[in-house]
Amino acid sequence: MKTKHQCPQNENFYEYRPVTGKIVSELKQLSLDAYKACGGKGYTRIDIRQDAVSGKLYMLEANAQCGLSEDENYTSIGAIIKASGVSFTDVIAEVLKDGIRRASAEQHIIQKESVVFNA
Repeated sequence: MKTKHQCPQNENFYEYRPVTGKIVSELKQLSLDAYKACGGKGYTRIDIRQDAVSGKLYMLEANAQCGLSEDENYTSIGAIIKASGVSFTDVIAEVLKDGIRRASAEQHIIQKESVVFNA
């Protein structure tokens, strides 16, 4: 028998909303620092929580394999995309462009190494 746990009144566990003010730069810096510390490449969702009393931000995890769906009721990324005001299509386009850029750069490095070894 499976038990399905739901939040009261069928609400979401977390509510995502746009942020403003100085917290924007703090979130960006913490996300970038976490991404670099984990050796991030490509698309990654950095989960951050904020202490309700102190306002201090904490990095919870870096998830490089999180699902990509625009369904805000199915994945957190869907809710995040909706709150950000960016279209799902634009997010996917950026993920693909970044992958192509990285693959092209890696191919360029491989070609340079091949020239060095063949010389």
